[in-house]
Amino acid sequence: MDKELFEKWIHDADLTVLSQDEDLIIGTGENLNLLEEFLQRRDAIPGKREVLLSAICVVLYDNSPDVEDPDDSRSPEFAAKAEEILRRNIEAFNELNEDYICDYIKKVVYPVIGRPIEKREKGLGCEP
Repeated sequence: MDKELFEKWIHDADLTVLSQDEDLIIGTGENLNLLEEFLQRRDAIPGKREVLLSAICVVLYDNSPDVEDPDDSRSPEFAAKAEEILRRNIEAFNELNEDYICDYIKKVVYPVIGRPIEKREKGLGCEP
């Protein structure tokens, strides 16, 4: 996605990349700069910033050395950049609903960025 499309997407509830798993689709290393830029925007409609935060977590998860990578497509550079962005924007986890981030992603990402994993009775297990 380019900047113009992200701009439209954050303001239109009906505009979706895919009705489910948007974070997995937009969560690519190539999008990291735009993901951070739009995460920091306060004019996004409800729910879009949660997707952006989750997408950055997806990039870190997908490029983590702790995750099986049968295609050998992991990028340490993308992992490092996603970690840096998440640490720089750590307050977003307190401002936004973390339930959108799947538990299996939290188990890998949160220890890396120093965020505790809160126990919940219900949530998005999102088995990979």
